[in-house]
Amino acid sequence: MTVLLVILALLAGLGGFTSLSQATMGVGIICVGCLLAILGRIAQAAEQHKELKTLLERIT
Repeated sequence: MTVLLVILALLAGLGGFTSLSQATMGVGIICVGCLLAILGRIAQAAEQHKELKTLLERIT
């Protein structure tokens, strides 16, 4: 499910980026940077969750 949402977010970001005018290019670049930071945080949380789940299974 997470992979699907990430793909949809990237497609939406790409669509938004291609529709920017020269006047809004700066804001668009900031938005793309925010999107990448959010996607990076989601990936980090997924990895941390997987590691924690592995540790908890080892304990029980």
